[in-house]
Formats: sequence, C-alpha cells, structure tokens
Amino acid sequence: MEESTLIAHYIPSMKKTHLTALKKLNIETIHDILYHFPNRYTEAAQEFTGTAEKGKEVAFTGTVEKINMRRTGGKRRMMIAEATLLTNGEKIRAVWFNQPYIAKQYTQGDTVEITGKIAGKEKPYFTNPTIKHATKQPENIFTANDSDEDTGTRRELIAVYPETKGISSRWFRATIEKILAENTIKKIDDLIPEDTRNRLNLPNRYDALIYIHKPTTQGEYEAAKKHFSFEQTLALQVTQHIAKNTRLTSQAYNLSVDQKETDTFMKNHFEFTPTKDQKKVVTEILKDIHSNKPMSRILEGDVGSGKTAVAAAVMHGIVTATPEESTSGKPQCAYLAPTEILAKQQFKTLIHLFKHLPLHIGFMSGKECLKYPSKVNPKEPTKVAKTQLKKWIASGEIAIIVGTHAIIQKNIQFKRLALVIIDEQHRFGIAQRQTLANAADTHTPHLLSMTATPIPRTLALTIYGDLDISIIEEMPKGRKPVKTKLITTKKIQKAYEHIHEEVEKGRQAYILCPRVYEDEDSPLRSVEEEYKHLARNIFPDLTIDVLHGKMKANEKQEVMEQFSDGTTDILVCTTVVEVGMNIPNATIITILHAERFGLAQLHQLRGRVIRSNHQPYCYAVTDSKNEQTLSRLKTFESTHNGFTLAQKDLETRGGGELAGIRQSGIPDLIMEALKNQKLTALARQEAASITKADPTLKHKQHQPLKRHLTYKKIHNE
Repeated sequence: MEESTLIAHYIPSMKKTHLTALKKLNIETIHDILYHFPNRYTEAAQEFTGTAEKGKEVAFTGTVEKINMRRTGGKRRMMIAEATLLTNGEKIRAVWFNQPYIAKQYTQGDTVEITGKIAGKEKPYFTNPTIKHATKQPENIFTANDSDEDTGTRRELIAVYPETKGISSRWFRATIEKILAENTIKKIDDLIPEDTRNRLNLPNRYDALIYIHKPTTQGEYEAAKKHFSFEQTLALQVTQHIAKNTRLTSQAYNLSVDQKETDTFMKNHFEFTPTKDQKKVVTEILKDIHSNKPMSRILEGDVGSGKTAVAAAVMHGIVTATPEESTSGKPQCAYLAPTEILAKQQFKTLIHLFKHLPLHIGFMSGKECLKYPSKVNPKEPTKVAKTQLKKWIASGEIAIIVGTHAIIQKNIQFKRLALVIIDEQHRFGIAQRQTLANAADTHTPHLLSMTATPIPRTLALTIYGDLDISIIEEMPKGRKPVKTKLITTKKIQKAYEHIHEEVEKGRQAYILCPRVYEDEDSPLRSVEEEYKHLARNIFPDLTIDVLHGKMKANEKQEVMEQFSDGTTDILVCTTVVEVGMNIPNATIITILHAERFGLAQLHQLRGRVIRSNHQPYCYAVTDSKNEQTLSRLKTFESTHNGFTLAQKDLETRGGGELAGIRQSGIPDLIMEALKNQKLTALARQEAASITKADPTLKHKQHQPLKRHLTYKKIHNE
C-alpha cells in the first residue's frame, strides 16, 4: 500500500457520508489521513460516550456547537441557558437553570471543559454542570500530570481529532490504527535523511506516526512533535531553496533605471512626502531590476504605509527604463489585484500618476476591459473588447495592465513583460503566479509581491525562503493612528452616536458582524439582523447597505462601488472587507463579537479606516468575561503596530496563516515549530546543505523527500 493510495480504494465499502466528510477535511489519500494529527488527547476514564450511565460524573473537553437562552413557560417562569456540545463525535445537551449569563460568556466554536453528572432517561444531558474555557493545549498535552517530570509515566490516552459533520474521532482512531498495522506502512520511507535524524536524535517516521497517534508517554509525544515539526519545516525550506535556485538560472530583462528621475517622480507626483522607508525600498527594488537575474521580492507594509506608492514608483522606473540589450520593444508591467474594485482603484491611481507620460494603460476583469487614454477623450479611459485588449498587450502597445484573476489566462501573451506586481500575494496560488510568468516571452519577469499582513521576521524567513524581504514600518506624514476603544454591548449606543457624528461630517462607516444569517440558536450578531435593526431603530435617516461572501459577484461589486462612490453611509458587512477595500472617506469601524477574531485579523479590519489624513476610529465590541480573551483584546486596543500584534498572535494562537492557508483552533505541529526559532533555523541550514549538495534531489537518500514534494505540489495545484 502506497501513501498515495486513495482512502476510497483502501476501504471500498466506505459510506458516502464518510467520503464527503473527509473531503471537507481535505483528506483523500493514506498520506492525508496519517498526517491528520490529533489536536488533543483525553484519558480513557474521562471519555464521554452516548451510552454513559445516568448519575455518573463525567469530565471532558468539547466544542460549543450551539448556545442560547430562553424563558420557560408556566407559573415558575425562569431563564435557561442551553447548549449543544460536541465531543469525540458525540453530541450532548447541557442546561443551566437561572444562569442566563452562561449564554453570553460562551459562543459557538468555543472549546470548553465540562464537569457534571449525567441526567435523562432516553437521551443523556447535563444539568447545571461546571463549565470553563479550555486551557491552552498542547504545550504539555499530558495535562493530568503537568507537574510530573517523569516522561516515562505510561497511561492509556485517547486521541481526539479535528472533526466535521459525519465523521468522528472514533472512526479516525480505528482507521488509522488499521493503516499503521499494515506491513507496507511499517516500511515507510523517511523524509529526513538518516544522518540528520541521528544528529538531532529524532525517531524514524513510522515510530513518529505511532507516537503521534497513540502516545503512551509524554516523551513519545514530544519526540513525535519534534520529528514532524522538523520534517515539515525542512520540506518547506527545501521547496523554497529549489525555487530560488531555479529562479537564479533564469534570464530576466536587465533594465537601466534612472534613480534621479524616479526620485523626481516621487517628489512631484505623490500627494505626500515619501517616507524614508519608501525611498529605501524603491532603491532596493530598482537595484534588483538592474540585473539579468529575475527579482523575487516581497514587500511587507502595515495597513496604510504606502505600498501602492512604492509599486507606482517602481513601475515608473520600468516603463521609462532603457533596456541594456538590443531587444526591441518597451518593457511592460502587470499589476494583479485580488478584487475588481481594488484593481479599478489602482487603475485610476496609475492614470492620475502617469498622465504626464505618453503610455497606454489597460484594465481587465471578468466584467469589463478598459484602455487609457481614449482617442475620443485623452483624459479618460474607454471601454474596449477583451480580444482587442489582448492584441494590444501582445503587440506591446499596453505598457501597464492592471487586473484581477482575468489576466491570469494561458491565452494572454505579453511582448516584453518585465515586471509582475501582485497585491495581497497570499490571495494567489503559486500555480497562478507561474501562469502569469509563463505569459512572458523568453525572459522571466521580475516579481514584486506585496502584503499588508504583517508577518514576524522568523515566520517570514520560513514561509518566504525563496524571496528577498523588504519592510515598510514608517507611516506617511499626516496619517493618524486609529483611536481604538474596547466596549461591551451595553455601551454600543455611544458607538452608534459617534458613527452618526462622523456621517454628518461627510464620512462613512463599517459595522462588522461575524455571521451572515440570523440563527436563533446562536448569540452571534449577523449581518442580516444587524442591518434590519440599524435601518429601523438606529439610523433610519441614513443610507445603509450590506456586504458578505454569500452574495453573487455582481451584487458584491455593485455594493462596493456604491460605498466607494459615497452613495452609502454605512456598510454592514462580514470580513469580506478585510482585503480589497480602499475607501479613504471611511473613518470609523465597529467590530461586533471582537473576541471571534485574532489580533492580526482585527488589525487588518481596523486598517480599513486608515486611508486618509482624517482621524480614524475603531470600536471593538465584546461581552466575553474570559481573562485571556480580554487581555488579548486590550493588547489590540493599546497597540497600533501590526508587526507587534502579529508576533503576539504567533506566540498565543500560532501562525494563523502559513503560505496563504489559514489555520484555526489549536496550532498544528508545523505552526508550533515556527515558534521554535532554533528548530526553524536548523531546518533552514539543513535545507541549504541538501540543495547545495544535491540540487535536484537525485541522490537515493533524498528520493523520499523528492517524492513527498512532488506529491504536495500535485495536490496543492
């Protein structure tokens, strides 16, 4: 049996419900299920099952699936908090009499610890059990004996896996145990070279799989954790090194850019004085471009730090550059944005900045194509057919093309693509970026990726190992920090009054909810119910609209355009506005149920109102009583540096997002590794050593690693 064997082939009689559930968890093969690691462990005596005896006291950790409060009927009317809890694939109901505050302290998705006696004749349930937020795991996953330093203490433990509807931890345990008993799996190849494993005192891969799925001591768990943390970090680093080596063997356009002319452009055409960081980064990028080796650089900058201005300065340098080789034709630039509204905004910005130059700028989305300047009106763009715009791109007449995913098409060819700029790079996959690079001719374009998601340096060195890193930390002169206030629902009326004041000044506002639709079983506010409440009771005199991810693309586009044009006063929305909304006139945002978001994401959302020199405001609303949660939100309230908040998130919640894939819940072992700077540094060193001695991984000891990387590449595309 190979690791690539499909689960459906291994278990031909598997139920369709199981296959559907596995697909939701991105599990298709033997490899996928073996690497679906437990997120915690519980002792056998504490495992809850649907057949638990009435009157028996049970302690377990579970997830809040639903929680609400209601009033009973009859003479003795009382408030009841009621929750549906999920643990180990089983659901159980818990009821608290005359304790309605329970429903406010806990929300859907919270991990909680429950202790209480089972009641009920047919279906078991808890009455008035003790409940508290689960302690952080898995720093020491053997929580029943944290003070015991004897890692040889053995105990019967049960693995609890990330679950979804239709599949339980019990199913995972039985299936994985069956797979690990196969003789072919026992001979599984190691991805880490033997000499490296011996040097770092790591178990082999098969033993590590046994230890992670069925540990009997803390020592076994720690050994497995170290093995897989190193293994996955090494695989990622080797991938990055190979990509970098490939890039260095490619040929790029060597462009001679006049630095003084670029400096003059920034001085005369920007509406603000460029910061020292912006000037430094522009110089770094132009130095890279003056080479026949393709640049591959990522630009990190906090929200509102002026990354777009840097991109414009670099593009100015490109389109006015003198090619050092004799190849005919002017160099071209492609600017890729994650949303149509952001692409349109950048298109208009570039028209304004480059109106003094005799060049053509194109815009392409799935909805329309534009070309500037128009022959009829040289000051405005005009609509054109997509086929015609493609011809102009291929002929080189279009110097700069701005667009969305629409420009990532195999049938789009450039005459002389010298630079690709990707805004919010984590929104685009490696394969998509490669498609755009392949649209060039014989040369590989220089690549500048930009992100407003602050990433701690140790994390950036790991996930962007093939890229050079530039950072903008200084904000443009005149930009004011967001005045952030942490409030409870009882004080939200003051926030609404403040919103009204801002709108009366001609400004606009965001009100953000964690849910799209109303759910009577959930205490979380939804866009749907909040919109109705605000329009009817709070702001009947203002124009309010809604925006969320469930809307059709054309509906979202229309709403965003109306908000951008100033037609809408207040936008009630979900996190769909996290990226791609650049509305300088929006100065105030209210985030409901702020405890539901990580620090880095809260900072991104707050960044929607740092788009002008007007004073911005943010209200973070929470009724949480959890000390750890409140401490985290107070950090958000008092800290305005995105890199500081990202580092805090890394330390407390894990990496959050690795190479564009958002993590949630307890950090997995790979994300855990990123907090271990020593281990991460060792993986980088080992990857450099391997790829230097064996660039194509052709040596026998590196073949398993090569097969693994090929497998991951195929399944990620």
